[in-house]
Amino acid sequence: MLRRLSLVALALTALTACGDNGALTASILVAPDTLVAYALTGTPSSYPSGLSTVGRTVVHVDGSASFDVAFDINSAGNVVVYPVRVLVSLEAGAPSVGFQTLPLIAFDSLTQAPTGYYRPDTTMTVSIGETFVILANRNGGSTTCYAIATPQIYSKVVIDSVNLGNRSIHFRQVVDPNCGYRSFIYGLPTS
Repeated sequence: MLRRLSLVALALTALTACGDNGALTASILVAPDTLVAYALTGTPSSYPSGLSTVGRTVVHVDGSASFDVAFDINSAGNVVVYPVRVLVSLEAGAPSVGFQTLPLIAFDSLTQAPTGYYRPDTTMTVSIGETFVILANRNGGSTTCYAIATPQIYSKVVIDSVNLGNRSIHFRQVVDPNCGYRSFIYGLPTS
C-alpha cells in the first residue's frame, strides 16, 4: 500500500512539474537563450556540439543522448542539424525529435509552435536567418514529461551566424519547457 501511495505521489509531482496543457497550468517560464555550439566535425570532441532544448544549454555530443539536436557545418557553410536518434541509438534512450522549417517567418514574430507535420528523426540543412521549430518527444526513458499525455517540448531556433574559422554556430532559441505547451511568448504560458 505504501509503495502504491509513493507511486501516486511521484506521478502527481511529474504532472505538476510539466503541465498537461489543459488539465494543469504551466509552471516554468518561457525565456530566450543566445547560445554558441561548435560543429561536430573539425573541432575537438569535448566542444559542445549539441543542444539540450529543455536544459537550455549546449552540451558535448556522446552516446548518452543528453541532447536533442547536434550541429555541424557543411562545405557550403550551411548548418546541418542532426536529431539525436540519427547519432545515438534508441536503446540509449534517445527521444524522437522532429523539425518544421519556416523560411518565410521571422524568428521574433513566431509566437507559437505551429501545428502540423514535424519531420521526425531526419537531418536537415538550414541557412543563416532561417527559423525552424524543434519538437522533442520527452517521454519514455526521460524524466521530463514522464507519464504525461502530451510529452512534447517545442523550441524555436534561428542561426544568427557561422564562424568558419573556429567552426562555431551562433544561434538563438526560445523553448517552452512545459510539456505539451506551444507558446513562445516570454513568461508563463497559457497554451
